[in-house]
Amino acid sequence: MENQSYQISKDVIARRNQDGTVILMKMDESSLFYKIDGMAAAVWNEMQTPKSVGELIAKFGEQNIAHRESLQKDIPSFVQDLFSKKLLSQSDN
Repeated sequence: MENQSYQISKDVIARRNQDGTVILMKMDESSLFYKIDGMAAAVWNEMQTPKSVGELIAKFGEQNIAHRESLQKDIPSFVQDLFSKKLLSQSDN
């Protein structure tokens, strides 16, 4: 998982609010919305171009040295959660 690149699924739209939260919606019949904020919103913003979990951990680990250990657990978990909800797809890149 760490070397596999992921990208935002083609049928997902996102809206960034002024308070920094991001609302995600999959354009299917489910009509479900997802609201993310904080580090999750920052990770989502990085997914505008295909990224691997390793790249995300490296980027945010450098920016948040004090939280590096928790990021090594939280980022893969978050990406897997988005992937399981089909908000992210595997990239061919």
